[in-house]
Amino acid sequence: MRPELRAAIESFNRADYFSSQEQFERAWHESSEEERPFVEALVQLSVALYLHFHRGGGRGRNHLLQACLLRLEDYRPSYLEIDVDALYDDVSSYLEELRRNKVASRRWFEKRRAPKIRLLSKAPR
Repeated sequence: MRPELRAAIESFNRADYFSSQEQFERAWHESSEEERPFVEALVQLSVALYLHFHRGGGRGRNHLLQACLLRLEDYRPSYLEIDVDALYDDVSSYLEELRRNKVASRRWFEKRRAPKIRLLSKAPR
């Protein structure tokens, strides 16, 4: 895995969604044509969670999460050392929970339940 992508994932998993989005965008520019839709899904995920935690989210957040899921689908079960199945399931569950609960719970608790990007030791391409 390229260092810039690994750094973006580390920022994302620390819930630094603004920084991770910028880092994922830089990684996108360095990505191959095959990788770009996948990295774009990670950008969408970062932006969606940033919107959720800093602006309240809403339809834009949900749209980005749904778009992320559509892109991730093509890269299952794993890609670029990332457990895409786990990420897909986490994002899907989180989106469903957001849709069910119109009123957001306490933000600090919600951040702990937000999706994380899990790495595999060896991932098939």
